[in-house]
Amino acid sequence: MEEYYFVGLLLGKLLLDGLLCPAHLSLVLRKRLLNAPIKFQDLQGVDQELFKSLEWIKDNNITDVIYETFTFTDENDVVRELKPGGSAIEVTELNKIEWLTLRVRFALLEVAKEETEALREGLYEVIPPRLLSAFSCSELEFLLSGMSEIDVADWMQHTVYKNCNSSTAQVRWFWNVVTCMSDVDRCKLLSFATGCANLPVEGFVGLRSARGVSRMFQISLVPSPNSSRLPQAHTCFNTLDLPDYSSQDELERMLRVAIEEGAEGFFVTE
Repeated sequence: MEEYYFVGLLLGKLLLDGLLCPAHLSLVLRKRLLNAPIKFQDLQGVDQELFKSLEWIKDNNITDVIYETFTFTDENDVVRELKPGGSAIEVTELNKIEWLTLRVRFALLEVAKEETEALREGLYEVIPPRLLSAFSCSELEFLLSGMSEIDVADWMQHTVYKNCNSSTAQVRWFWNVVTCMSDVDRCKLLSFATGCANLPVEGFVGLRSARGVSRMFQISLVPSPNSSRLPQAHTCFNTLDLPDYSSQDELERMLRVAIEEGAEGFFVTE
């Protein structure tokens, strides 16, 4: 369990230093780290098929329809009891809520219990639980992974320019394209240009360089006699080199090629 303990230490260090985690933690894991109450609806984000099955049982009369006992089969095909003597207790319309509660509890709390405890122990070593308790699950998500919804107006406001300005044709075309993008494509573009698909809690004003120094997003216009040249990213400086394309259509086509080929896991060390 040393690896999970180390990950907990790492998460605590990221929180303490205000740095972002390149991965999102699931709602259930965040709740477990915060000791927050687990709800039936939380199962939906973990096991959609099991959730739909249990939801149907919850909402319908199961008399002469479902024949179950207070047991379940785990991922190793081992039959386990949900409570002592559960194999001898039939699930009925009267006791199905108890059965559902226990089934969800095992699905969300008992799975990877030792690993989660080790992760939590490492996290608490850096940040005491009494301090973490001040945050909700959504606030913990923002602190760890930043904002996932990108505000184009905020992006434009906190962008600097090199060899161009906000009125340059290619810059105007760039923002037109970004404005029409989906949130997913904007995150890909952000990842391509900065190495991270999530923003700090402060938004674009909080962007940092690879060394942790505050550094705004920058568009640098570069001469390009060859129209086949793709936009180039310098992730350690949050800089996008944008060739001086001759039309918005050309710019959009080349930009989309760049982010599709380079946004996924594209990192450049300083």
